[in-house]
Amino acid sequence: MLFIIFLLAISRSLSLVEAFDHLQQHHQQHMVHTPPPDKLSQGCSPELLHLRTYRNFYQLCRSQPALAVSAYEGIREAMEQCREKMRFQPWDCSQPGTILHEPGVLKYGYRESAYLWAMSSAGAAWGVATACAQGWLDECKCSGDETVAGVNGWEWGGCNFGVQYGITTSRKLLTRHGLAKSPLKNLEKHNLKAGRIAVKKTLISSCKCHGVSGSCQQRTCWKKTAHLSEISDHLTEKYKKAKRNCGEQENQKCGFDLSRKQPRHLLLSTQTLNAASSLASNL
Repeated sequence: MLFIIFLLAISRSLSLVEAFDHLQQHHQQHMVHTPPPDKLSQGCSPELLHLRTYRNFYQLCRSQPALAVSAYEGIREAMEQCREKMRFQPWDCSQPGTILHEPGVLKYGYRESAYLWAMSSAGAAWGVATACAQGWLDECKCSGDETVAGVNGWEWGGCNFGVQYGITTSRKLLTRHGLAKSPLKNLEKHNLKAGRIAVKKTLISSCKCHGVSGSCQQRTCWKKTAHLSEISDHLTEKYKKAKRNCGEQENQKCGFDLSRKQPRHLLLSTQTLNAASSLASNL
């Protein structure tokens, strides 16, 4: 870890959070999907088409615009969650835009920087996974006809919400290549990964019973993403317990390893353990 979405009559301006809530209420194996929101059919906005450092976003906007918009909307929803979780804190996540707009706080290895990276990465993965579950993306929409044998009278099947597809897309879009290596870039990479791991850590199982009179003699189960607020709660706890990056030679003595495949902590730099009081002068 790093410092580190129904009513059948629903508008086409459905947000990702609303779409997720709709899925939660209609989680049967075979469900009627809502039509995609207008944003997905309109494609990327000019701001996404002119990103300077996140070139993968630009490329995806050209080749798969609906996928890029889903990820971006997920990041925006994550920033709403950030403001909600931090509304009573000295730093209230009120910076304009998203990490794609490179807010000033990301120039420093603060606890808050780590939180933004992780929340944004998780938001992008969650946004794509939710769009997949709604059937809005041809690349990953749920067919609902694949099952894998389980034990004790149940099987894995139904819709798995395109979780892995969302995580993979988040990694490809937000991991920047070609930048000079530095401790700050290592922290960025680490915390982005922590956000993706948070999506996996908070997955929940959903099951549907089959049998006479609801006897549940057989069940069909599948994994799905938690609500974004739950993922945000998970990362907020990591934010509170974030650890300091002590440097390449001292990290193991501090109790963590940047090379771990499963990050256990959000990480910040040696500059500060909590820079909320000094952020105003740097934003």
